[in-house]
Amino acid sequence: MSRGVLLMIAASLFFTLMVACVKIVSASLDTMSIIAWRGLIAVPLTMLLMRRATWRVHRPWLMTLRCSLGLLAMVGFYSAAEGLPLTELSFIHRLQPILIAVAAPLILGVQERVGGSIWVVLAAGILGCAVILGPQLAIGTTFGWWALLGTTASASAHLCVRALGRSEYPVTVAFWFQVFVLVVAIGFVGAQGRNPFLIPDHSMLWFLIGIGMFSAGGQMCMTAAYKQERAAVVGAATYLGPVFGLLVDLLIFAVIPGWPAFVGGAIILLASIHLLRTTAAASEGAA
Repeated sequence: MSRGVLLMIAASLFFTLMVACVKIVSASLDTMSIIAWRGLIAVPLTMLLMRRATWRVHRPWLMTLRCSLGLLAMVGFYSAAEGLPLTELSFIHRLQPILIAVAAPLILGVQERVGGSIWVVLAAGILGCAVILGPQLAIGTTFGWWALLGTTASASAHLCVRALGRSEYPVTVAFWFQVFVLVVAIGFVGAQGRNPFLIPDHSMLWFLIGIGMFSAGGQMCMTAAYKQERAAVVGAATYLGPVFGLLVDLLIFAVIPGWPAFVGGAIILLASIHLLRTTAAASEGAA
């Protein structure tokens, strides 16, 4: 297993723990305030790693796009986490590597092409999401739509990270993303006349710190993974995410998702695993 894949598995674990903390604090804070706290913790942590990297960004327009898409993804996931079990959210997020595999050759070039029946894989992924979201749509909630928004924006942000890896240091990309998120979140909450760092329940402080630490670790691992491996390979390596999500649901929230989550999730996972195997076979053939 390549170093890039291992880094992305670590990133998936960090992000799952981060969303678990988000789910806990969402009862006390709104999404943008949580994002502001996330940035407040993550920026100093990332700065500690900047000593061996440059602050300069060679493609600022692409960095701005990456940051904007990343923030949109964060809003989607944090909003979805309020009402979805982590297992369902993680299953929906598995659509991401499929979206990446479809879009990467169009945006990054033919060298990102994975071959195989990619459109069949995409159709299977969409079918799996429909099965998971069926009960959500039946009762009229929007949490599933937020999850889809977060997944689509996240896939687009990952493509930007892959493109930035050709010219930027991973820690530089991670640092400026954290700064962007912090500034935008403070501005958004402040424009409403509220203090973005006011905590109604001070017992939430440790979970807010956890959000910042886990997000910083996840961003660093993710960015480094895309520096070392093709976008489709790294994206498919997140298939362990639902396992982490299920463990957190059982151990922390004592929640067992319904059968649609597992049926739809199984369809998505099978499609993602097929994509991973197809990609691995293409890599061996090119070697």
